[in-house]
Amino acid sequence: MAKKLQSASLTDAEKGSKKPKSSAKAKAGLRAGGVRKSRKQVTFTEKQLGLDPLNTVAKPVAIIKRGKKGKVFVDDAPGQLLGILAEVNDKQEGVIRSKLQRVKDLEAVREAKAKEIERKDKQKEEQLEKRKRAIKKREQLS
Repeated sequence: MAKKLQSASLTDAEKGSKKPKSSAKAKAGLRAGGVRKSRKQVTFTEKQLGLDPLNTVAKPVAIIKRGKKGKVFVDDAPGQLLGILAEVNDKQEGVIRSKLQRVKDLEAVREAKAKEIERKDKQKEEQLEKRKRAIKKREQLS
């Protein structure tokens, strides 16, 4: 029983439990008074990141152009471009022809309407003349 009493009275240090060792790295992170110092966050400026500033008017001088500049032309066979131009010209001529044909058709329709109106006017005048003659004959007979 004496052994039991002795083991109960022993402290943690006497039992052989390990304490965390204070190393140089752990001490370097502590300030005076035992307060840990935190690392500063690295902040980048807009110029370092290559960003335009916010809420300002972008001046043409300040705008940095990135990427390719200008057009890249494809090397093609000499007849290919001329063929495309000829095809486009044919289409345009077809459009012009169809417009001219449409104009001619509308002109023909207008002329036909004008002739029809003239014919109707002549008919009305002839009927009017016939009635006038009939009225004159009645007057002469009476």
